[in-house]
Amino acid sequence: MESKYGTKGKDEISAQAVSQSVELLSGKWKMQIVVFLLRNGSTRFMDLQRGIEGISPKLLSKDLQELHVNDIVSRSESKLSSIAVEYELTPHGKTLKSLLAAIETWGIEHFDHLDHNTEIE
Repeated sequence: MESKYGTKGKDEISAQAVSQSVELLSGKWKMQIVVFLLRNGSTRFMDLQRGIEGISPKLLSKDLQELHVNDIVSRSESKLSSIAVEYELTPHGKTLKSLLAAIETWGIEHFDHLDHNTEIE
């Protein structure tokens, strides 16, 4: 299937689509936010901040806003309090689970490979 971003479903990989996707999810915190929300579901801002060690409120807010604009994360007011906001992955954002699992598998295999090569030297 043809898309303006590349050819979907073919053996060829579109460098443009891959680069744009990596850029969308790049940065120190975005993947950690996505993984946290995959594991925990709907989460309040302060719980996200507590759960992702080292992230500042300013950077968390910025990355959540970018993920929201790109339909990865939804933002809703809590039913319990009008000042509490909750974040969760959108259905589209949840499609990242298989990609992240593949990256995790590759990463484990890659670092085992590097360890093995270091032992040989």
